[in-house]
Amino acid sequence: MTGVETMVQALCAAHGGAPLRVGPNGGPRNVMEAYRVQEGVLRQLSQGQRPTAWKVSPVRDGSDPLASPVPAQCVHASPARIATGERIVLGVECEIAFRFASTPHAEVGSGEDVLESVGEAIVLMELCESRLDDWAEASPLWRLADFQSHGAFVLGSGTTGWRAIDFARQEAQLLINGRPAVRSAGSHPTRDLPGMVAWAVRHCARRGMPLAAGDVVTTGSWTGLTAVRGGEHLRAVFPGLGDATLSLA
Repeated sequence: MTGVETMVQALCAAHGGAPLRVGPNGGPRNVMEAYRVQEGVLRQLSQGQRPTAWKVSPVRDGSDPLASPVPAQCVHASPARIATGERIVLGVECEIAFRFASTPHAEVGSGEDVLESVGEAIVLMELCESRLDDWAEASPLWRLADFQSHGAFVLGSGTTGWRAIDFARQEAQLLINGRPAVRSAGSHPTRDLPGMVAWAVRHCARRGMPLAAGDVVTTGSWTGLTAVRGGEHLRAVFPGLGDATLSLA
C-alpha cells in the first residue's frame, strides 16, 4: 500500500475501534496529501455517498481556508442527542453555516454570483472529536487528514435574511445545562463568512465533489472550543439568527 492508503486504513480502523497513535513525525507530507487521506476515509465511511456538508476553517495567516467533507451519517438536525461512548471528545463549537437553495457554479465570474445560490444562514453546533490518541502532539496535517477533528454537525434554525446580518457585531452564546458558558460578539476570526462560502464552492469543485442545492458549508467557530462531557445539554444561540441544541448521552 502507498503511504496515503496506509493512513486511510489506519484512520478508518480508528473510527470504529481504538484511537490511532501517530507521534509527532510522519503523516501527510502536505495539505494536498491530507486531502487525499480525507477522501479515502470518506469513501469507506460513506460507502460512496456524496457529502452534503463541509467544514471550512479560516486560517489566521491569510492563507486559503482548510476544508473537510463531512460523512452524511455525522449530520444531525436539532434537537439532537448523541452518545459520546469511548470516543475522544474535544469539545463543542458554535458556528454559522450556509445552506444552498440552488446549485452554485464554480465557473461564474464572481463570489457575488455564487452567493446568489445561498438560501439561508443557519446556526450550527459542531461536536469535535479525534481519532488520534495523541492528538495534541500530532502534526496539523494529521489533524487535517482526520477531518479537522470533526465529530458531528447539529443543524439548527436560521434566516433567509442573512445579507442583513452585521457579522462584525453578531452575538454568539453557548449555554450548558441552561447556564451561560461562552458569550461573545463579532468574534469570528475573519468576519468574511460570505467570502469563505464562495471559496468553498470553488474548492469543492476542484476536488471533484461540487456543491449542490441543499448542501451546507460551515465557516468556523465563534465561541472557540469549549470542553463538554456526557450528560450535558448544550444550546448555541445567535440572537436574531437562530439556535441549535444538542444533548450528550
